[in-house]
Amino acid sequence: MGQQHFCQWQYNPVRGRLAILLPSKNLVFTTLTEKHLASDGFVNSPCSLVDFDDYNRFTQLLLACGFEQETLEILAYSAVATQHFLLPSQPKSWFFQPCGSENIEPQILAQVKIKQTGQWAMVLVTNIEGSVANCLWLENDLALTGLQLTFGEPFRIFVDRLQAVNLNITHQYYQQSA
Repeated sequence: MGQQHFCQWQYNPVRGRLAILLPSKNLVFTTLTEKHLASDGFVNSPCSLVDFDDYNRFTQLLLACGFEQETLEILAYSAVATQHFLLPSQPKSWFFQPCGSENIEPQILAQVKIKQTGQWAMVLVTNIEGSVANCLWLENDLALTGLQLTFGEPFRIFVDRLQAVNLNITHQYYQQSA
């Protein structure tokens, strides 16, 4: 008899998004669309216990930002999905100022400075492969010539463009701007 998995990653062609089917039979859609997915993102695959450990870690980080529960859940599952299914693509680093940070760890909140505007933006670093970090965009939509990012969208960036964020500062920032 085959092993039963209590949840599963699956691509939904109607919505054009990767989703996770939970034990409750709820389907939670991630922010990963067809353009973001490597080939294994289109094949149903089981979740692991590590996925739920990572989900809990991402949830704690995002909770400090003050996101509503539904948004927090979508972002946390999206962050886990980037660790497995994100299509390797060219890092979008040339749109962001170098910060000189080489010691960024995965699974943290960080900020990037947009070259064109000089503004800082918040990202969630989901994992790091060599000198490239996979991130989720945590700001309103960004539209620059050559780069468009929507809230929650995954993208890749060189680690030296990231600056770690103190969670206490983040929490206060989001409370003040609400």
